[in-house]
Amino acid sequence: MNNISFLKDKKIPLYVTVGIIIAFFVLNSSFIPFIDEISPFTSESRRLYILAIEHQKNNEYKEAIIDYVKIPSVYRAHDAVLFQMAKCAAAIGEEKTTIESLKKLVSRHHSSPLAPIGLYNLGQAYVRTSQPDEAEYAFKETIADYPDSNYAKGSLYYMGALNFKKDANAAIKYWMEYLAKSPDGRFSQEILNKLATYKDKFNSNQKFTYGKSLFLNNRYNEALEVLKQTPAAESWYSIAEASHEMGKDSSALFFLKEGLVKYANSQDDDNIEKAMELYTKLSPASDLEDWSFLGLNAAKKRDYALYEKASYVSKENAIEIYKQIAGNYTKGKYASEALWNVFWDKFKKSQYQEAIALGEQHNMIYQNTAASPEIMFWTAKAYERTRQPRKAKRYYEKLIGLYPDSYYAFRAKGRIEYIETGNDPGWNMNISEIADKSPAENDYPYSLDMLKKQFGSTVAELVLAGDTDTLELITDDKFIQSWIKEKRGMKSKSIVIARDEMNDIMPKPSVDDVRWKMIYPLRFLNIINKYAQYNNIDPLIALSLTREESYFNPLAVSYSNARGLMQILPGTANDVARWNNLSPVSAFELFDPETNIKIGTSYIKYTKSELWYNNMFAVAAYNCGPAAIKRWASKKTIQDYDEFVEDIPYAQTRTYVKKVFRTYWNYKRLYNL
Repeated sequence: MNNISFLKDKKIPLYVTVGIIIAFFVLNSSFIPFIDEISPFTSESRRLYILAIEHQKNNEYKEAIIDYVKIPSVYRAHDAVLFQMAKCAAAIGEEKTTIESLKKLVSRHHSSPLAPIGLYNLGQAYVRTSQPDEAEYAFKETIADYPDSNYAKGSLYYMGALNFKKDANAAIKYWMEYLAKSPDGRFSQEILNKLATYKDKFNSNQKFTYGKSLFLNNRYNEALEVLKQTPAAESWYSIAEASHEMGKDSSALFFLKEGLVKYANSQDDDNIEKAMELYTKLSPASDLEDWSFLGLNAAKKRDYALYEKASYVSKENAIEIYKQIAGNYTKGKYASEALWNVFWDKFKKSQYQEAIALGEQHNMIYQNTAASPEIMFWTAKAYERTRQPRKAKRYYEKLIGLYPDSYYAFRAKGRIEYIETGNDPGWNMNISEIADKSPAENDYPYSLDMLKKQFGSTVAELVLAGDTDTLELITDDKFIQSWIKEKRGMKSKSIVIARDEMNDIMPKPSVDDVRWKMIYPLRFLNIINKYAQYNNIDPLIALSLTREESYFNPLAVSYSNARGLMQILPGTANDVARWNNLSPVSAFELFDPETNIKIGTSYIKYTKSELWYNNMFAVAAYNCGPAAIKRWASKKTIQDYDEFVEDIPYAQTRTYVKKVFRTYWNYKRLYNL
């Protein structure tokens, strides 16, 4: 007999039955999200939460607390309610309310993403109210339950402070653990100062931890004194850098050479590469001699030394070095790029079968390296050159499937059209106006179902409530972080965060995934459409250039003093104004979006007219000037524009062309333009 039938048989009143059923579901935490979804209090709870947050932002803490208290405990983000109420109470010195709210948070919502900071804040509240035993218990719990969190690191500091007077050895142990985990953290300077009188009693490991922290806090003289008392195998790199920062370059060079030859295996790869670069900078020998020496003698990262050496030798010798890297260091981070260089040498010599073999080898060994889409594209072209269009097409299609957002996917699409129709559209563009197909204002980086499933109900509700401050504390998901930056008006930063995260995702999400549009937003369309039409250029080229130049930051300034959305030099702006019989443009006016885009699109028109109305040349010239493009084009008969791009002598311009047309391609595919 089920529970409901039993209740009915006993003739219990209906209101009691309903009450018992509701109590059952509420007490069973797995049903709380369900109850919350259908509860009539959900929208009202959210309204109160948003209102309370607004009071809080305006420093109206008492009013905020009143609203927080009204929110029922079944609200899916009630852990956030308790957390915010504690913050408000602490701000006005209501420590009793602070402690009670945090105790409820950590006891009722132990698995909440706010639990670590709640427990840590509880410990701080106990410190403020002179309750050391309770504080120590809270900090110990934070360390034990959330050992990898920043709050555990902060708790180590407080544990040291709480024990400093009663047990110095215990305090030193806690503080050393803090310095090991966070050598330049928030509390590191204070800890270093308090430990100074004990440094002569430290063991070797403690001295290294202490000395490294001194170095990272820019206390170089003290760092050298301590680090020189530790084994050179551990401290050579820090000693070398500290010596260099103090102007003692001969000493730095000695430790760098000693360390790179004898002890490099004790350091991580990034430090080794930095040490190598500093060695070549300080050494009186030539760069070629230095990289040759390191390639022969460095105990680690010889592949990096060889890769750098290749930049200083003849092309033929460089290819031999790349072969050595690709053959002997297949798991190193330079092997993929080295194999690409060997491949490209074979392709340029029309040794297509050998190039295909190398391309197939690369495709089997490496995935999602910088060279992966590049070598796939040219392997397909090698199949074309050997009259194997079916194999070429399969390779192009595979490239588009694996790396749909790449520059080479853009070109692969063109080559497929050529194989199918005999016409590669190349860089031919149109001048149609761009329709604004931006996502709705309330679009989120994930669907609400995905937010709940992947991040939990608290995160989902905080997104709906727009509480970006708390969201930032409890999730490190990069797309949510990007969304937060967007909501705060940090639009350029938002794009960069989402872009970098998407680069690491394999396989790539489908084209209709909203995260793509976080990377390629439609901005300043009215102005871009207006002046692109006026200058008879493709507005999508102008949009793509603008994104790559400034990520839509109207106030951007480059190291060369290029300014605004399309990164225009003041001198170039006045040249363009003069050509178009316009008034001179001040450097400050270039921060105005309309002025900047008017000048920028006029300059695209100029570069295009100077370079045979070729869009690819015009984009390249936007970066390096029309004269350079004319000079490069005059040195060869251009039969393959793809090869021209790969052979652009300036690495910056070569990369720039690929970036702009990658962006162009993504706008077309994401917005069906």
